Amino acid sequence: MISTTEDLALIVTRADDSMARIGPIGFRHVAEQMVRTFQSMATNTTGAAGARYAITSYAPEPGETYLPLVHASTYAVLDVIDDPVQGSEALFPDLWSRLHAQHGYETAERIWKNACAVMDAPDDEEN
Repeated sequence: MISTTEDLALIVTRADDSMARIGPIGFRHVAEQMVRTFQSMATNTTGAAGARYAITSYAPEPGETYLPLVHASTYAVLDVIDDPVQGSEALFPDLWSRLHAQHGYETAERIWKNACAVMDAPDDEEN
């Protein structure tokens, strides 16, 4: 069975023992694919080396924050790309890492390039 009866969370414990929580995740296979992708980033992504992963029930405790799943859309990426907690400059797993882990490299690359193009486009007011 692919789906779960409960929402899941992915807990990422970085090498320095700081943690990022991602969720809710509705399907175990999505969480497992994210773990595999994050593990493959260990040699080429800042903060991924030495990280540990656990898939658990999504059960937020008071004061805990969870990074949401990233929708596969240019505008969803644009909405959070500059966010200090989940954007492109955030600690691992940053926005690109999560987008890639959830949707695969090709989809993430297309969406990321489109978001960058929108950001780099000149404002109409300047023309």
